[in-house]
Amino acid sequence: MSRSLPIADAFCADEAEGAGEPLAGTAAHALVWILVEEPGPWERDPIASEGLVAERATIEKWLAAIPKSRLQLIRRPRASTAARRVYLAMPAERRVLGWNVASLAEVPLVEAAEGEPVSAEIVTGTIQLVCMHGKRDRCCAQKGMPIFRGLDAKPEAGEVWQTSHLGGHRFAATTLELPSGYAFGYLKPEHVDALVAPELPLALVRGRVCFDEPTQFAELALRGALDARDREACLHESTEREENGWHVRFRIGAQVRSVHVRKQALEGLRPKSCGDEPSPIATFVATLEDAPLDPA
Repeated sequence: MSRSLPIADAFCADEAEGAGEPLAGTAAHALVWILVEEPGPWERDPIASEGLVAERATIEKWLAAIPKSRLQLIRRPRASTAARRVYLAMPAERRVLGWNVASLAEVPLVEAAEGEPVSAEIVTGTIQLVCMHGKRDRCCAQKGMPIFRGLDAKPEAGEVWQTSHLGGHRFAATTLELPSGYAFGYLKPEHVDALVAPELPLALVRGRVCFDEPTQFAELALRGALDARDREACLHESTEREENGWHVRFRIGAQVRSVHVRKQALEGLRPKSCGDEPSPIATFVATLEDAPLDPA
C-alpha cells in the first residue's frame, strides 16, 4: 500500500479510514465499566496517573474482584467540585449507578457489581464518553476534541465526558454511549447530530461492548440487513464457537435469527497506532440464511 507520509508523521486513523477498514466488530469488550473522575493529567496507563496515587489500591482491588471489568478515567473542563464522580456501568443490563465521593474507599463498587443492594444513584440518562487520551495516541486528542465540544453543546446528549483510551486508536474519533454500550468510530463534527438521534447510525457503530468481537459484527450485520436501528431491537441469545467461525443468534421481535461469522484477513498492512510499523489487519464476514451480509 502506498503511503503519502512517513510512518512517524501519518495519523493512524487517517490511514485506516482511507483504506476503508471496517468499524464493525472492533469495540473493546468488557462487561463492567468503571468510570472514575480524574481531572489531572492522565498517564499512558491510566491507573498510573499522579492524581490516583492515593486511590490506586482501591481501583486495583475493584479490577481484581470484578470479572471482565475495565477502568475508564473521565473528566470535563468545567468540573469544580472537590468530590470525585464514580460510575459503575453494566451495558448488558443497560444499568448505570453513580456516586459522588471524597474517597474511592467509600464506594461499594464490588457489592454493586455483584447485584447486592447498595446506596447509589440510579443514573437514568445517557452518558457519552469521548476518547481524549493523547498520551496513548495523538489521533484521540486531535480528533476527539471537536466531537466532545459538539456533544457537550447538545442537551439531548446527556452527560458528556472526556475519557481515557477506549481501544482502537485508528478508529478515532471514538466514543462510547452508556447505558446502551454502543461504541462509535471515524467520527467527524458533522456526525454529532446522528449520535444523539433516536436511531442508531449503523455506519458509525463499532459494536456493543458487552459482546465479544464476533458477536458485535454479527449484530451489526443483522441490523444492516433488516435496517433495525432501534437500540433495543436485537436481543442476544447465544454465541457458539465452531470449527470455521462463530454461530450467533439474536431475537428480533418474535423471530430468532442466526448469523454465521468467520474471520477474514484484509489486504495490505496498516499501523494500529500512530508511529507503529504497518501490520496485518483482520475483519469478519457474516452470513445470514445463506445470504452474505455486510454491516451498514
